Amino acid sequence: PGDGAPPREIRQSAVRQDVELDGLEEELKMDLIRMNTRVVEKLNEKVRKQIAEVEQRWPGQTIEDVRTGEEQAEERQVEPIPVEPEMNGKTRSDAALNWLQQSNERFVRDGRASRRDSDLLRALAAHGQRPVAAVIACSDSRCCPEIVFDASLGDLFVVRCYGALVNDDAIGSVEYAVCHLGVSLVVVMSHTLSGAMAVAVQGEVAVPLPQGEEKLAGLLSNFAPAAIRARKLGLAPELELEVASEEAVKDGITRLYGSPAIREACEIGEAKLVGAIQDVVSGSVRWL
Repeated sequence: PGDGAPPREIRQSAVRQDVELDGLEEELKMDLIRMNTRVVEKLNEKVRKQIAEVEQRWPGQTIEDVRTGEEQAEERQVEPIPVEPEMNGKTRSDAALNWLQQSNERFVRDGRASRRDSDLLRALAAHGQRPVAAVIACSDSRCCPEIVFDASLGDLFVVRCYGALVNDDAIGSVEYAVCHLGVSLVVVMSHTLSGAMAVAVQGEVAVPLPQGEEKLAGLLSNFAPAAIRARKLGLAPELELEVASEEAVKDGITRLYGSPAIREACEIGEAKLVGAIQDVVSGSVRWL
């Protein structure tokens, strides 16, 4: 043709090639979809088998022993949490406390020792939670319950606030843990070298906070009764701070017990409230 267009045969060949390429592209897409589907199905089947094995070997058990059962317990020297309310004369709350104590001792001795199957833990997390204990702790970066208790996904229900303050939000969170998750042990844990308690104690010697920090001042005012009781003892400054932290923990437990739901659970033996102090230097936890 005089217009410079390619011959008909070339145009037809190009069209056929485009059609063939489109067909190949579509086939590749379908192959990738089928391959991805098979991979997902295999992964899901693996997860289902693992979950079925866990449910069969440890019915109702917490996540602590879901990896390899007796092999894990022997490897990490962990006492499993009992399924029944009583085991070897211990209540569920006593068994949970014993688990926390052993876990902290292991952390202090060996460092972070947890070597559980994180993939399986994440898979189990999709089926709900059954934590061993609830811990109210300080938001201080040196105070992390999951680390000092060598815990993992699903082990602890943690509530954190500056100074380990037990306010209405913390109480509501613990009510949920006790009444809806079946938590039998609640720990209020402060720590050594507490900045919140240091400010609270200093506040009794008229050291005001800068203007504009009214919310912080309001938060710290909750620790004033504990600071006052500590100061009345006439102790050295470092002991005064330690006692003030202990008194603040006791006040927190008293506030928790003021919840009708939590108090009822404690009175019928379904829950227990315990105080603790974490040493930020050694990582060890002292139980009050």
